[in-house]
Amino acid sequence: MKTFVNVVGAMLLVLVRVVAQAPNPAVPSAIADSKKDQYVALGEPIEMLAPRYPKHALKEHIQGDVVLRISVSTGGQVRDISPISGDPELAETATNAVRYWKFVPYYQNDRPAEALAKVAIVFKIDDTGRPEVSAMYDAPRPPPDNPVR
Repeated sequence: MKTFVNVVGAMLLVLVRVVAQAPNPAVPSAIADSKKDQYVALGEPIEMLAPRYPKHALKEHIQGDVVLRISVSTGGQVRDISPISGDPELAETATNAVRYWKFVPYYQNDRPAEALAKVAIVFKIDDTGRPEVSAMYDAPRPPPDNPVR
């Protein structure tokens, strides 16, 4: 499922494309390799601040993926963020924005639980020089259907 959200900043239009899907070849490998650290799929944030493309990075045509490890509290707030990969300037911008994201709380055994997740923020400059920033994360798996017998 793809959701497109337009965000208008001071004299700058940043397109935020939020892609919620299972890991696939288009997702940075650091996100796809999430089994060993027991990351969970939290899905689309219920509140999010779009990262702004840093002026210096735009001027210098710095692009790329930033993968962040996030710790989410039982209330759905992002508690801790650690950059895993990406350009340091882009990682700082991504970290500053993701800090304000909020997720639906993760439940384990019918109780809210702290969770670890990974998100990828993709910074790209299109052919016309317009910046695009997109966020990718794993969508939570729906509960299995339990047919009534």
